[in-house]
Amino acid sequence: MPTTEINERREEMARTATSSRVEEARPFAEVFPDLLRDYQQLPLGRINLRTFFAEIPGWDYSTLRRMVAGDITIQPAAIEEMAKVLGVSPRLFLEYRLFEVCEILRANPRLVSLVYDQVMAESEVLHPPGPRGNRNKTSK
Repeated sequence: MPTTEINERREEMARTATSSRVEEARPFAEVFPDLLRDYQQLPLGRINLRTFFAEIPGWDYSTLRRMVAGDITIQPAAIEEMAKVLGVSPRLFLEYRLFEVCEILRANPRLVSLVYDQVMAESEVLHPPGPRGNRNKTSK
């Protein structure tokens, strides 16, 4: 297949890959402030973490604050509880989707190769190697 056709195919696959997604997951830190502001019905730039975290069963303020601030890894169970209070699906958050995919792969090792091949193929379509050639080569 000529280079032009390959590039056109890559572009088409990239468009299809991005347009076929119903809902893009976004990082928790990016989405949470707006969701919390809407939930608390506070003006732009204002949120009350202490009041919100008091509504999250089984978690203390300090741990949740550190997770939300990015000081420690946010736990899937915490995302589930916060999402429940906010009235959204935990699958809205990128971190939760990554957790779910990893759990499924751990439980079904036969899927690892299939998922790996698909992810690598998509990665190549969306981010083809640059002029230096193969991204997997180590630099000296």
